[in-house]
Amino acid sequence: MSVDALLTKRVRRHAPTGFSPQIDADDSRPTLAPSEEYSGWCFFVLYTNAQGIPSKRRLTLKSIEGYGHAQVIKAYCHERQQLRAFRIDRIRELVSLSTGELLSPALYFEECRSFGRITTGDKALFDFLKVLVFLAECDDEFHPLEREAIEAALTSYILRFGGSEETIPKLLQTIENLAPDGADFIASLARLAKHPEARSVGRLLENAMAAVVSSDGTVTSDEHEWLVAAIEAVRDLQS
Repeated sequence: MSVDALLTKRVRRHAPTGFSPQIDADDSRPTLAPSEEYSGWCFFVLYTNAQGIPSKRRLTLKSIEGYGHAQVIKAYCHERQQLRAFRIDRIRELVSLSTGELLSPALYFEECRSFGRITTGDKALFDFLKVLVFLAECDDEFHPLEREAIEAALTSYILRFGGSEETIPKLLQTIENLAPDGADFIASLARLAKHPEARSVGRLLENAMAAVVSSDGTVTSDEHEWLVAAIEAVRDLQS
């Protein structure tokens, strides 16, 4: 096999021969309708709760959440007949009900999050937004060009770290209701310093802060001081 062929080869994990996910025989709850059971977002999982008790579930995935990476899924549990949250690190087994494929929970859900294949909620992106809004409003004005710079920064974050672009309009709608103060600013920076890719986020944030402050064509002495202080804070928190 050539080197090029090796580089493009992808290995796909399959369920063991004859494997068929089974739900407890004494489960009297109604089964899924065929059209729902075998949709692309339906899974069989073996889940262990906080007390270490395992359970078998049939889930329909609704969204993926976390801080910079996939940590929790929101899914409709057909055994409990309600929407519930499940920690990905507690999923011991994950099988697609549409293909029977045995999947790695951490890798699969992170891939879905990164490529925006389903609704995602990245709390780090909201902290990223609050830092930029704080700088945009530190001169007591919020120029339309500053809003455009913030939108461009959010887009860059998603392109670099993954997520769904459909979340950007929703975040922009919250700007009018945001009034982050210095404490919020520092708290958001502290959380971003714990991002799985903190250094890369820090570099992107530095560029985004400079773009927001200079976007309206003028940089006041106050804005310059805040920008310098903000960049120093980013670097201090990452050191």
